[in-house]
Amino acid sequence: MRFLIKNWRFWLGFIVSAGFIGLFLATVDLNKMGHALANARYQYVAVAVALYFSAVFFRTLRWKYLLEPMGLVGVARLFPVVTVGYMANNILPARLGEVVRAYYLTRREGIPASAGLATIIVERVYDGLTLIFLAAVSAPVIILAGLVDGSKTSVQVSWGIFGLVSLFIFLFAIGALTLLA
Repeated sequence: MRFLIKNWRFWLGFIVSAGFIGLFLATVDLNKMGHALANARYQYVAVAVALYFSAVFFRTLRWKYLLEPMGLVGVARLFPVVTVGYMANNILPARLGEVVRAYYLTRREGIPASAGLATIIVERVYDGLTLIFLAAVSAPVIILAGLVDGSKTSVQVSWGIFGLVSLFIFLFAIGALTLLA
């Protein structure tokens, strides 16, 4: 009895995993899945996995630089923390994997969870700004390359997106300069 109480996390994880495996087996056509696995091109899967982990490596490197003021943590020590956080993001709702990542960083490296969460928020802001920049750069390219259908509405929408994104970047730059002044 003491073993069961002491290892309740193990048993909870086991029960949840067994439930999801049961749900999977009840809802998936195993013949179709077997056919898909037999006809898969695994060389593409290998390339995709390699690209994924190289992207995770570079995100880990970026996080390392953000964490440097709190203490030196090597990439080799941070990589498992990042992958555990991403795994949790795939399982948990509402990007709770980021909280898991900050918690795991605290447990593993002793860096305060608030500092870890702050750097994760900075990462997300960088990601958002990068997407906005890419949208601003790609909108005119899409228009000039003729990738929109050419209707007046689609061209106006594309230029509108470009204008709004450019305005946002301009206002953000002004705000950043005022903070630095």
